[in-house]
Amino acid sequence: MNSEILWILLCTLLGKTLGNRIRCYDCNPDGPCTEIVRTCEEGERCGFLEQRLNQEEQVKFPGNPTVTLIHHHPTCVAAHRCEQEETELVGGVSYTTHSSCCHGDLCNGAATTMIPSIALATLVAITLAWILPGLWGG
Repeated sequence: MNSEILWILLCTLLGKTLGNRIRCYDCNPDGPCTEIVRTCEEGERCGFLEQRLNQEEQVKFPGNPTVTLIHHHPTCVAAHRCEQEETELVGGVSYTTHSSCCHGDLCNGAATTMIPSIALATLVAITLAWILPGLWGG
């Protein structure tokens, strides 16, 4: 078989395999949250995880109000966990993890505003209804 045909076939198959997966921002696990781009696994979507210590685990400083520690970071989220909240006990410490998801490639960047799809569609429809009559009216 001609090597060029084999190369085209290989690229086509590889493209089909990776074509359905999306890329998302994720935190580098080796240190502070430096956003890296990662290809999510099948069945995952882009999103954010927010981990919060539960009420009884809050940090209290003398003379200051109670402080709640929150870790919010972008990552790939299993689709069945989107908009879910789970409480876990790790090493005797109880914390709650809330996962939220967005739609599309790299939608979970730091500057991303997560707007529900219905709200975005409504906003577009209202804007078009306001602009289009003016264009047709002359």
